[in-house]
Amino acid sequence: MSKKNIKRIVETICLAILLVSLAACGNDSDTSDINADNSPNNANNNVATTEYKPNPNYTNIDIASYVKVTFGSGNGYGKAEFDLVGDPFYGVVDFSEVMTYAEEIAPDFALEISKSNGCISIMDMLKLVPAEGSDKLSNGDTFTINVEIADELAAKGVTLNSIENKFGVNFGRKLQYPVSGLVDGTPIDVFPILEQYIVYSGANGKGKVEIDLPDDFYCEINGCYFKQGSSLDYFTIIYNNESIGSYNYEVYKTDKYMVKDYNKYTAGDEFVIKISRNDYGLKEGDTYIDEINTLLYEHGFFLTDISKTYTAPDFGEYVTSLDEISDTELNEMCTEIVSQKLSERESVNKLNIYTGHLKPTVEANGQSGFVLVISFYCPRTSSSTKRCYESYGIDEITRKPDGTLDYSVSMGSFYNVGNTEEELENKIFDDYYYDFTKIS
Repeated sequence: MSKKNIKRIVETICLAILLVSLAACGNDSDTSDINADNSPNNANNNVATTEYKPNPNYTNIDIASYVKVTFGSGNGYGKAEFDLVGDPFYGVVDFSEVMTYAEEIAPDFALEISKSNGCISIMDMLKLVPAEGSDKLSNGDTFTINVEIADELAAKGVTLNSIENKFGVNFGRKLQYPVSGLVDGTPIDVFPILEQYIVYSGANGKGKVEIDLPDDFYCEINGCYFKQGSSLDYFTIIYNNESIGSYNYEVYKTDKYMVKDYNKYTAGDEFVIKISRNDYGLKEGDTYIDEINTLLYEHGFFLTDISKTYTAPDFGEYVTSLDEISDTELNEMCTEIVSQKLSERESVNKLNIYTGHLKPTVEANGQSGFVLVISFYCPRTSSSTKRCYESYGIDEITRKPDGTLDYSVSMGSFYNVGNTEEELENKIFDDYYYDFTKIS
């Protein structure tokens, strides 16, 4: 055999080896791409933009069949609400192994979950998040829920892939459901009305959020009428002069748990206004928007939303010393209170004002306040010379972000004292045990 032929044979063998090596590299690449989730979004433990590839050697878990989805409101305004019904990992994964894994990577998280559930499932390590654009659904749309890592575990670098690989399961990244059953009708959005009457009070760390609708509030809304109820915190929808539904509105602090009557808001906290049916025919726990809308559907209307989230503003800070209030501001506060409290009196022949620190308030809450005492001739008769006084507690004095002052006024005592100013002053000092400054 010639040297030339030998050279060709060697070149052929080398080329064959090279092709085999390249093929092997390609197969390795495909294998490593199973469950690959290397998009920038996945670095933040969000749903991957790359196509999900389940591992054929793992057990497939159908989370979607364990999620109950309910669609409500009207066509084009549809909302989806969902609940997890059962645990898709039960009987497939050893929960004690999940507990051990969680305790190793996030002990505080594991302790909190185990206290409430007694054990830890893979579902506790995940969260189900509606995809963007899921707030105005129409019949025929597809509602998507993204499967993501719980925030506590994401902070520890845990990914969806790492959980699947650890326990040999495939659970996907998206749950999808066809939208149907949404009714056609006229939308009613009550939140632009309610949010006009949100009242913020208190100071940062002790803020309050309430809705204060006037008792006789009444307005037209898309062909029907919104009417404030006969008691606080509910309204009625009127159509053709008849009530077609009564609904509660309540403010909750948004947290892991919804907290009603929360009084510790600070700037930036979120709160939610929730709507619920105000009738005895609704069974306990019936809060889905389609069930809340049942009565309105019968008349061709529907509520577009039953909850809306807001962000609390800067409440300001409590005044902790009256030295923080100028003499001008103090006099303006007193004048305003006197004008308000005595405006209904038929005659006030003579008026003196006394102020003094309300020491118990300062000691109890770290806030500063004072007592305002108003004295006048009792207006029982036009010729009355009997002197009286009323006391008011002024507290929760707050310096708002714009520099103005807000405060709370509460009624204290009313006394018939005597015929002289000296008798009045003696009575004031006997009641409060500390000096007052007279403001004429």
